Amino acid sequence: MGPMEIIAESLGFIAIGLGFLIFQQKTRNRILATKLSADVIWIVHFLLLGATSGMVVSLVGVLRSLTFFILSLKGKSGNRGWLAFFMSIGVGAIILTWKNVYSICSVFSCIFATFGYWQKKPQNTKIMGIFVCITQIIYAIFVGSISVIINEIITLVSIAIFFFRLYAEKRQAEKAASEDAEN
Repeated sequence: MGPMEIIAESLGFIAIGLGFLIFQQKTRNRILATKLSADVIWIVHFLLLGATSGMVVSLVGVLRSLTFFILSLKGKSGNRGWLAFFMSIGVGAIILTWKNVYSICSVFSCIFATFGYWQKKPQNTKIMGIFVCITQIIYAIFVGSISVIINEIITLVSIAIFFFRLYAEKRQAEKAASEDAEN
């Protein structure tokens, strides 16, 4: 592994930490802010690896997260026009930077991520995140990014932890309600 790859992987591991935190956030604004931070680091990671499709997905992610975050701060939601816009520029940019058949994974990842982060409900964002992880793992295997593979596995674990916590909280609330009804 050369110096550029070592730097790229080091940055990837920093982004991994942020990636874990994305899906632990309870509000849309915090999800978007954390995602924005991680994507900036992933841009540099992919640039250093020469993985242009992955870099483009991250660049679109930065623009998308920034736009959705600003709209959310203003009390506005992203309309379908923004959804179509970010899907179109993401897919178009990936096609322009196409390297091989595995770039198709970046297309799907971009579509899933854009749709997911466009969602108003954080739970829906997290469900779409599962599909992003799967397509990114496949892409990472073929571009040789160890940190992306690890990131996506950790992200899947993070999503599972979130839903387990949600399930546990719901069960606890149901149990408390049942006990109150008995008394």
